[in-house]
Amino acid sequence: MQHYLLDSNQRLNVSFSKDSVAAYYHCFNQPYSKEVPPLMCASLWSKFDLFKKYANSELILTKSAINQTQKIAVDTIYVGHLEDIECRQIRNITRYTMALTLTKNDQHVITVTQTFIKAMK
Repeated sequence: MQHYLLDSNQRLNVSFSKDSVAAYYHCFNQPYSKEVPPLMCASLWSKFDLFKKYANSELILTKSAINQTQKIAVDTIYVGHLEDIECRQIRNITRYTMALTLTKNDQHVITVTQTFIKAMK
């Protein structure tokens, strides 16, 4: 797995194995398909060092947006790019917005933008 790290974004090569996709479909009592469900991209967030700093935080997902231009295939290598878009303090809550983009051969496949909140204790 290649890593590229900048201040607020990181790239790495990612893929979805047949077994993990089959297990995902099984959890939802759906028949297996070689097409990776878009929300399965959430399983990639923890692979990025940029997101690991939140590993022990109690983040609440408040918003998701998906922009998919191509299907995601099983056992295909994509370049994943995680970008820290915004971190904003609002009273006793911190709001984080991050975007995960997958590309293949420099072509956009999907972008999943998610907003999380964390309450200050």
